[in-house]
Amino acid sequence: MSFSAYQSAPVTQQAVVSVNAQIDRLFANHRKNLDTNSICDKTSSKGDDHVYTIQQRELCFRVNSQYDKFMSRPASNGMNDLSLKVFSSVNNFPCNWINMVSQNATAKLHDYGSVFSFAGVAQQPLDYFDKNSKDTLALQVGGSCTIYNTGTQTIRPGQMIAWAFPNLDDHRPNKRQISGEPLAKILVATIPADTFLSTDDGNVYNFVEYLMHAHAHVDETSAKTPEAKILADRLAKVKDKSTSSKDVASYLQCVLTMFAENNSRVIGMALSGATPGQQFDIMLNTHH
Repeated sequence: MSFSAYQSAPVTQQAVVSVNAQIDRLFANHRKNLDTNSICDKTSSKGDDHVYTIQQRELCFRVNSQYDKFMSRPASNGMNDLSLKVFSSVNNFPCNWINMVSQNATAKLHDYGSVFSFAGVAQQPLDYFDKNSKDTLALQVGGSCTIYNTGTQTIRPGQMIAWAFPNLDDHRPNKRQISGEPLAKILVATIPADTFLSTDDGNVYNFVEYLMHAHAHVDETSAKTPEAKILADRLAKVKDKSTSSKDVASYLQCVLTMFAENNSRVIGMALSGATPGQQFDIMLNTHH
């Protein structure tokens, strides 16, 4: 029975834009062979290969090219090899690829998420077990479609929706179980984009908290100070000649780069609302 049998009818699609992709078997096999000390989620089930299957209407992602060296990916696997290779789960995700800038939990989640980028929404399932298949699938990158709220927050119509690396500490037991999905499968979280700028304590997607703990220009004594005060302090030092305008410019450049990186995770606008684990309609855009 296909995965789509568990779903209600999706929203009528408009201006659908699709691209061809392949399941990233190399990345899946690499994760399967990692030892427990090399993965982010210490409770992942290494024996359940169903977690690597891509299901219809799941968000799909590609590993950013600078990380290909860690799994010895060849330039091409042959004539029918597609350059866009995707996955949909983060089970057994490698944490040993990343030079951690901080032990802060928020910074870690952002660092894990920097390894990959959004590629599109799967338009049909692709079974990891069927190694005799062509391994190709169509990804929707534009237009309206229906996906699941895989995050912990309620999504409301009109909100811009972004993706974020899931909080693994909150994954067990699975509070957002989706019908037809393996219990052990860990999906990337869908969240309202404005959550990145939230100032709520303990928010794992808080961009400002990430900035405070991961930014190289922020020293230990200023780590708990609001970003605006740090910037004001830098500007004051420029006036006192104790630092240069070049230092402030590099600080602002780094802030803007990190902010743009967060904005690049926006995948579209919600056309309907959904609580965690429920379906919602989205208009995909070109932010990614």
